[in-house]
Amino acid sequence: MLDLMAGLLSGGHVTHQIPADPEEESMLSQVFIALNLSSLTDAEGAAQLADEVIQHIQSSEQKTEHVRYPGQHVLETRNENMAKGIPVQPPIWKEIQEV
Repeated sequence: MLDLMAGLLSGGHVTHQIPADPEEESMLSQVFIALNLSSLTDAEGAAQLADEVIQHIQSSEQKTEHVRYPGQHVLETRNENMAKGIPVQPPIWKEIQEV
């Protein structure tokens, strides 16, 4: 339902329209929800449930690659980009330099 709402509200792609190649992802629709687990009556149970869901997702059988959850590599990618710079394809970099 969140996928549908994000696509309708933003005009971006919903899950089944996203290309399998992460390098070709564009026009993604995203929904962000922040929860304060400490405000829940059973915060430890909620954290355990979240860990179980992530473990279940990652243990799913896939024919091509490891299953990732959204945002799994964000911090790793950010740190790499901070250390090495943001990767840009040569034709795009040339175009930027010409501007």
